[in-house]
Amino acid sequence: MNAIASPMDLVRPQSAAHSLLVLFVLATLAFAPSLYGLVGDWLASPEYGHGILVSGIAVYLLWCRRDMVACAADKAFVGCVVLVALALACYGFAMLGDITVLKHYAYVATLASIALTLGGWPVLRVVGFPLVLIFFSIPLHPFFTNHLTSDLQLVSSTIGVWFIHLMGIPALQEGNVINMGDFSLLVEEACSGLRYLLPLASISLLIGYYYRGRLITRILLFLSAIPITVFMNSLRIAVTGFLIKYVGKESADGFLHDFEGWFVFVVSCVLLGLALVVLAKVNRRALTLQDNFKFPVVAVEDLRAGSPVGARIHGVIAALLILGGSAISYLWLNKETVIPARETFDKFPLTLAGRDLYPDVLDSHVLNILKLDDYFIGDYLATDKLPVNLYMAYYEAQQDGSLIHSPSDCIPAGGWEITDSSIIDLTDLGFRGRGNRAIIEKGDNRLLVYYWVNEQARNYATEFEVYNSLVLRSITHGRTDATLVRVYVPLREGVDSEGQLKEFVAALADRSAPFLPQ
Repeated sequence: MNAIASPMDLVRPQSAAHSLLVLFVLATLAFAPSLYGLVGDWLASPEYGHGILVSGIAVYLLWCRRDMVACAADKAFVGCVVLVALALACYGFAMLGDITVLKHYAYVATLASIALTLGGWPVLRVVGFPLVLIFFSIPLHPFFTNHLTSDLQLVSSTIGVWFIHLMGIPALQEGNVINMGDFSLLVEEACSGLRYLLPLASISLLIGYYYRGRLITRILLFLSAIPITVFMNSLRIAVTGFLIKYVGKESADGFLHDFEGWFVFVVSCVLLGLALVVLAKVNRRALTLQDNFKFPVVAVEDLRAGSPVGARIHGVIAALLILGGSAISYLWLNKETVIPARETFDKFPLTLAGRDLYPDVLDSHVLNILKLDDYFIGDYLATDKLPVNLYMAYYEAQQDGSLIHSPSDCIPAGGWEITDSSIIDLTDLGFRGRGNRAIIEKGDNRLLVYYWVNEQARNYATEFEVYNSLVLRSITHGRTDATLVRVYVPLREGVDSEGQLKEFVAALADRSAPFLPQ
């Protein structure tokens, strides 16, 4: 039977433990530019505001386990200094490519590699959970955030309409728009439920770690955050629609709206607690604080073996590597993003392919979501031709959450259904590369849509291709600019809609070069 370390056994400050602290501080300084941006994201984003609390808990847990680290830190794990080098290399790559999320992940990986280098698995086991908490406090990449937000919006809107029907109120859903007779309720990105899901998942992770029940119970508790979030957010949407109808539109904004948000989160936490009670009963374990919530301990024999000399040698090597990472940070701080010269869209041709332009504008709340730098939208009309809608969104630097929103997400959000989708070659139409072809429907309306992303005169269809090109161009040219191009035409019986759309795209290729940076 393994003996358990007593408090007196654990309180043994050793030089390797001090080295671990020094290396953690050095790593934090090396990653300071990205960590500063991370704190800014926490303060600016309601979805990730919990990161401040979660990271604070992680630091507190590390401090509480300092004596355990002191005992375990002399067991060096030979060769793990290579992992420190790899983590720092990822950091350098992320800075050159301006991949914000990878910078933060590289920080956590560096801390974990340092723990392995100085103390092996015992130390990593001691500090592992606080590092996992830090990992969960990192905002998701905008690519995943956009997709997750879009999916949550649609699911919450659908269930919200079901709740509205239960209240006896007629409602019709069109994507993220809920029509309720004399008014329409728009389920925006902020109402997707993401700001409930992420903190609730972090709370369930904390409870699951300290709950001494079966592993399946912990996993189910963590996963329960998803249905709880969707259920409560959908109910909030329905209640908001009810209040707007019978109280007034002011109920959808101001204090009442904010109070609803806090109340929903509190109820979600209560439901999470009830889920734990139910799961514990199903697994036939008594839910008592004394029996089922205990802090993990480490066996004494796991903490004693090892070579302090090896730990110090690897610590010196790790310190040198981290200092090199600090130099990379300095270079990154002085790196300038290249903004190419181009004509602005307000000078775009008023006539194209025999059609005249009837310009349009985007609403301010849409512009706040898209975060673009320049755009063009309008219909090109002619009496003897089908109308063609052209939309172009230009981003001079895709960073800090300012990324192109794929039409594959925006189309369903507008209530349209994609009935057919494929990738086409744009070479015959005058553009280099590939694009997307889709047929979308809403009611009796059917549209044929072409869309692609233009980056330095090259066009890409898939988001994977777009992102790979973005990273490569950021490293080689210091550029992250790109333009989303989308054109569509109505599908009419007996009319060659696609032929007319191709004719328009060919004319667009001849006139668009000054507006799409090379």
